[in-house]
Amino acid sequence: MLSKMKGMADMMKQAKKMQEKVEKAQEDIKKLVITKETANGSVKVAITGENKVKSIDVSDSVFSEDKEMVLDLIAVAINEATEELNMKKEEILSEATSGINIPGLM
Repeated sequence: MLSKMKGMADMMKQAKKMQEKVEKAQEDIKKLVITKETANGSVKVAITGENKVKSIDVSDSVFSEDKEMVLDLIAVAINEATEELNMKKEEILSEATSGINIPGLM
C-alpha cells in the first residue's frame, strides 16, 4: 500500500512538472511572431503566436499590379505564416509534453 502511495506521489510530481512546462510553452507561443514574404519581399505579413495578424506591408511596386494579384500575394503570405506558426506551436508543445498528445492544447 505504501509503495502504491509513493508511486502515486511520484506520478503527481511528474504531472506537476509537465503542467509547468506546458504553461511555459504556452507563454513562449504567445511571444512568437512569424513573418513571411511573397513576391521577392514585396508583400510581408507578420502573425503572432495568438493567431493574430500583427502587420501587413505591401511595397508600392506591387500596387502597379491588378487588385486580384495583390490580394493573392497577401493571402499566400498569411497562409504560409499560419502554417509555419502551427508547426512551431506543435514543436514547442511536443517538447513540453515529451511527445505526449494532450487534446485541447492547441
